[in-house]
Amino acid sequence: MAMAVVDNFLFWFLSELCASETLLGLSLLFVALSEIPLFIYAGKIIARFGHAVVLCFVFACYVIRFASYSVLSSPWWVLPIELLHGVTFALMWATSVSYAKIIAPPSLEATMQGLLNGIYWGFGRGIGSVLGGQLYGLYGARWVFRFCALGCFLCGCTYALAEWFTRRHERNQSASRRKSDSGEATVELVERTRQTELDMAASHEDGIDG
Repeated sequence: MAMAVVDNFLFWFLSELCASETLLGLSLLFVALSEIPLFIYAGKIIARFGHAVVLCFVFACYVIRFASYSVLSSPWWVLPIELLHGVTFALMWATSVSYAKIIAPPSLEATMQGLLNGIYWGFGRGIGSVLGGQLYGLYGARWVFRFCALGCFLCGCTYALAEWFTRRHERNQSASRRKSDSGEATVELVERTRQTELDMAASHEDGIDG
């Protein structure tokens, strides 16, 4: 949804700021150049920080990107802002594809990738275009970008909390299993000790009888 707003309405907003066609072309160049290093090093970044941390960083960059759009006074300032596209698309997409592959059942990997593409390129962009257009007509471009910044912030917080609770639950389950295994091992050790004592007592009695 967020990327649909950028793709559909950013140039309209820049045109309202009297941006030249040269500037619009340069902004696309900056967008393309920003993707290259992130696609190249995405795998190393994900391996170093993990999917959850990277996605939270993506949400943060989306918030910065939209908030920066909303306060633009000169259209030329869009060029450094567009460098964030490398994070908000290239790194985001590489992380999403990788995560979808990990969580997919072995026989449904292709289905999961298709579902991801359908949600992002189809449903998400469609809803973003329609909703963004309505808000643009009612409130103008600056408020559209502010709404998007707020939405990305809320989504990022929700995702971070969900991830935290999930990991906490997994840690608790792991601790419970370790405690259970430790308890079983203790019981087994006690039983072995008692059996050893009984065997030694029996041997001692046999020795006395002999």
